[in-house]
Amino acid sequence: MTTNLSELVNSMFKSIRSFGSNFFAIKGRQTHAMINFGSQYSEAKVAYETMNSDQQESTMHIVNE
Repeated sequence: MTTNLSELVNSMFKSIRSFGSNFFAIKGRQTHAMINFGSQYSEAKVAYETMNSDQQESTMHIVNE
């Protein structure tokens, strides 16, 4: 009974997981293109500095599609 329930829940969330991974892959590519183009995240200096420092830290993260 437990196995059947877990299989049911997994099948329900399969499309949601697929959508989420596709969404983050697309947004990641768009953001990367904006950064390469020289776009700023925000006109606010504090927000821009925070995002810039977070971007520099994120170069150590690896995402596999």
